[in-house]
Amino acid sequence: MTADQAVLLDYAVREGLVSLAEAAALLPEASRRTRQRTLRALVDAGLLRDVGAGRATRYVPASDR
Repeated sequence: MTADQAVLLDYAVREGLVSLAEAAALLPEASRRTRQRTLRALVDAGLLRDVGAGRATRYVPASDR
């Protein structure tokens, strides 16, 4: 797990969800596309699940975690 992934996962667990906008505040040095890929990697690993679509997408901790 990368440092960026750890930051986003920790935030999602603590707050209950993370959005792309919140990810921008947490990882200001990363590009939008990099933040999207980081969130997608967490979803693909089964650590987060995406809820909603498009701009309304939110990422919540996977229920089996």
